[in-house]
Amino acid sequence: FHRILDDPEYERVCFCREAIGACCRNNGNFCSDNLSHRQCMLMQGAFFGHGSTCPSSNQCPGSANIPLGACCFHDRRTMNVQKSFCEVYTGGLWMGPGTTSDNCPAKHTFGACCLEDECLYLPQEQCENKSGNFKGAGEKCEDSCMGSCCGGSTGCEMMTEVAAETQCNSMDTVFSLGQDCLYGTCDKKCDSIFRDAEEI
Repeated sequence: FHRILDDPEYERVCFCREAIGACCRNNGNFCSDNLSHRQCMLMQGAFFGHGSTCPSSNQCPGSANIPLGACCFHDRRTMNVQKSFCEVYTGGLWMGPGTTSDNCPAKHTFGACCLEDECLYLPQEQCENKSGNFKGAGEKCEDSCMGSCCGGSTGCEMMTEVAAETQCNSMDTVFSLGQDCLYGTCDKKCDSIFRDAEEI
């Protein structure tokens, strides 16, 4: 959950629901119901979406093969997982089926990749393949891409520098790169980023 303090007299606690559904495990040979997305991914399974259920036979629908490969991170960590978990759940760089940590790019090549909706740590080539704005090797997302948009109807909203070009460009809004709404960047702190918590 997220705890948000707007002032000493006001406190709000927000809870985010995690998606629950069917998970295909054991290389596609067995299906389990009522697992969270996180539980399924930690078991190296394939998650079929919130509210999904397994067939009556408990066999996984579709292909029985779940390709695994190296998921690389800018801090040299590596996981052997499926593509969806690597890219959607962790923001890592998936190198393809059957790959290992030996296939990961060198740590010093990773940097902040500024996209419309998020900032990822990627090498320049992979960032440009996603049409992202590569901020430089070794650069951090919180310093080089993310910032606060002050003003407007929400008071303060976190967004990327790319999104700010179209979403924080009116006369009553100001974008501050490297600043955070939750730490008083604007005159009034905001909880807009948690107001409509989605299932994850």
